[in-house]
Parts: sequence; structure tokens; C-alpha cells
Amino acid sequence: MDNPERYNALDYETREELKKALEDAAKDENIRAAVIRGSGKAFSAGADIKAFLEWTPLKAMEVLKEVGTS
Repeated sequence: MDNPERYNALDYETREELKKALEDAAKDENIRAAVIRGSGKAFSAGADIKAFLEWTPLKAMEVLKEVGTS
């Protein structure tokens, strides 16, 4: 992850990219381990709370259903 100014906070797009990369790695028989690194001082601050402000209520419902917390 490479957003050190925001302590590698995960916005929706970054989360989707990470999810896809891990799914692809899981399907590849030649990959036995994965290392996820965060640039800067922190691995990741967690969810990008500022990004939530841009979501519509419908987008928020979709994301919550996807992560299983609805």
C-alpha cells in the first residue's frame, strides 16, 4: 500500500484491488506466500473515514452488505 500521507488508509478502491490481488494469488499454484507492506510510518490506519463522506446512502448499504455487517 502506498499512501503514506494518509497512513495507508484503505479506501474502497484500494480494498477492492487488495481483495483481487489476494484472490489471484490464491488461484496461482506457484504462489505459496504473500507479503503485504505499507509505505511510510504505518502499515495501515484501517478504513479511510474521509472517503465515507463521499458515499451516497445506497453506496454505504452496498458496501456494508458486501463486508457482511448489514
